[in-house]
Amino acid sequence: MQLLSENKLTFKELNNNINMYINHHVKMTGIIVIIDNELYLIDSDYADYTKNYKQSIKIKLLNKDVAFLFREVILRYSGGESFIFHKATIDGKILSKENEIIIDPFFVTLEQDFPDNTTKLFHIRIDNDKIEFLKKNRFPIFDFDKNSSNDWLDYF
Repeated sequence: MQLLSENKLTFKELNNNINMYINHHVKMTGIIVIIDNELYLIDSDYADYTKNYKQSIKIKLLNKDVAFLFREVILRYSGGESFIFHKATIDGKILSKENEIIIDPFFVTLEQDFPDNTTKLFHIRIDNDKIEFLKKNRFPIFDFDKNSSNDWLDYF
């Protein structure tokens, strides 16, 4: 069962017409994942967790620490370079810096599949105070030396 519908604005359309969307509010659906110690939304066409997902058009989240909010509600992906590899819809403002597409998220909806074949949506309002609280009171997400291992589970 696919609960999050595809967005009307595709990754290709955004990438090809980025200047038209800068500083505009958009809603994008894709896969949220950590790549090279940053948080990205990638095209759903790369939903298979293989090395190829890094070749997708990437939209970088302005504040990667929103991952602390996600970690509170989702089941972590079982090993690999990213604990999060979930379908998501991000509601936010498109920015651009040094040829990189960036989104400043206001709301995120994450789709979580469970072992009993059920799926649940988590609607998350981006709350900077809560992010700061979680950063101070939870295990770090981005402070590990990624050169020593390619599996996030190795750090626990």
